[in-house]
Amino acid sequence: MITAFGRARIDTTASPISFGVGTDRSNSDRHQLGVSVGGIGLPDRDYYLEDTERFLEVRDEYVAHIERILDFADIENSAAKATSILSVETQIAEYLWPRADRRNRDLTYNPMSYAEFLAAYPGFDWDSYFSAAGVQGVADLNVSYPSAMVPIIDLVSAIPVADWKSYMTYHFISNNASLLSEEIDRENFHFYSTVLNGCA
Repeated sequence: MITAFGRARIDTTASPISFGVGTDRSNSDRHQLGVSVGGIGLPDRDYYLEDTERFLEVRDEYVAHIERILDFADIENSAAKATSILSVETQIAEYLWPRADRRNRDLTYNPMSYAEFLAAYPGFDWDSYFSAAGVQGVADLNVSYPSAMVPIIDLVSAIPVADWKSYMTYHFISNNASLLSEEIDRENFHFYSTVLNGCA
């Protein structure tokens, strides 16, 4: 049984490791916790890893966008932090699955008991992670992208805390742009709607 305590809210933070609750694919009468990896700001891993003219242009625009967002929020050393954020996300992207694999229902269904999960993915304080989110009583769960878990966990430890703080600061601002100043909201719309999707 999975229980979550506290007032329901929308999580606007960012993390390379995430979880959610959905229907158990093998038993539609029950819910199951699912653990995944991600946390990148661009639509797909290819935007970070492929050097086509389009993706190179988007990456340059992304760094400039992050810098502007941090400037609007009066964050110091915005240019250096924008560069470090792209570096963090690029390292995450290296381990993310290609889109075709992410859409494969068989590959992404990897149920296991919580004890098996702890044994398979050590090096991360899962008990504290779930407890901090108000999740208790996890008996079993599904791991969406198992081969990416260990390297992503390793990244959590390897990347300096200061870089993670910059990464989380930017995404917290970006994910709440519509609630903040007009210039932040306008800049966020410009990048994610105009630069990425061509919307006017």
